[in-house]
Amino acid sequence: MMRLPAQVPITIGAASPVVVEVSNQAASASPPQQGRVVLNLPPGWRSDVAAKPFSVAAGGTTPVTFRVTAPASVRIASYAVSVQIEGDEARDAADGAAGKMNALPQMRVRRLAHLPPVDADVQKWEAARITPQAIAPTNTAQGAAATAEEASGRFFVAYDQTGMQVLVDVTDDTVVSNIAPDDIKAHWRSTSTEICIDPFPRAENTMRTLKLGIFPADTSGQVRAARDADANPGPVDRKEPSLRLASRRTTGGYIVEARIPWAALRTSLAFRPSKGRRLGFNVILYHAGKKDARVGEDINKSRLAWSFWDGVWGRPEVWGTAVLE
Repeated sequence: MMRLPAQVPITIGAASPVVVEVSNQAASASPPQQGRVVLNLPPGWRSDVAAKPFSVAAGGTTPVTFRVTAPASVRIASYAVSVQIEGDEARDAADGAAGKMNALPQMRVRRLAHLPPVDADVQKWEAARITPQAIAPTNTAQGAAATAEEASGRFFVAYDQTGMQVLVDVTDDTVVSNIAPDDIKAHWRSTSTEICIDPFPRAENTMRTLKLGIFPADTSGQVRAARDADANPGPVDRKEPSLRLASRRTTGGYIVEARIPWAALRTSLAFRPSKGRRLGFNVILYHAGKKDARVGEDINKSRLAWSFWDGVWGRPEVWGTAVLE
């Protein structure tokens, strides 16, 4: 594990912290070491300063924090970064001095006086001039989608003092409803959408997050959802009865919409939305690959996401950022 490169989350278009740990491995009787740390960034990336000073006692370690900004034009991907003591040659990954910066998406979320009806209707979002975020067929976190007609989507988000509302408009050529009304769990088995919210980004695990898996329809035709793999798992009709859901089929797929009360975030203190507050956020689309599936059969083919990374459903540190306006 120590030979793997460090993974550092960087929000595209914003300054993010990159912490360099400087260790002095000299004997305890040796004097402190002083110098300057240099961060080597990709072309076009910026740091608050080119180099920063340090002083570290023998046998000790001290952190040196840079503020790094990725250009707004950067793709969602990993980018190489390395560090060196000024005057030394840059070391390679085996020496622990090279790492990866994971560039993550960011969006701004409008505050409305009152959230709109939960009815799975896109027109009200377009009329309010809420800009949707796209999920392209190339945004694959697992599996693959050949075309936008096979699997892709877009989503709209807004909030008010009571909660956050999300509408996800999904293009999907294999919309399947094979989950029974008494089996509302493990949404990845079938056609579904997941909404992920982290009130304290960037968490190391999902225990303080909300992960909402939505089936557009169970075998009875009703939209259903459950919290999954967070600290309060289970069907929302038992766990979050104040959460509102709607869905509808479209010519090329389906739409789901959810109004999520702030109380569902289960923070240690009552969540109070405020301008500039940042949330970890993601939308994940689960595409099924079998139209004639048996009831309860796992037919997962691929997973697309706004912020798409291997295992992203369980890694809040690589979810995108939602900034409340």
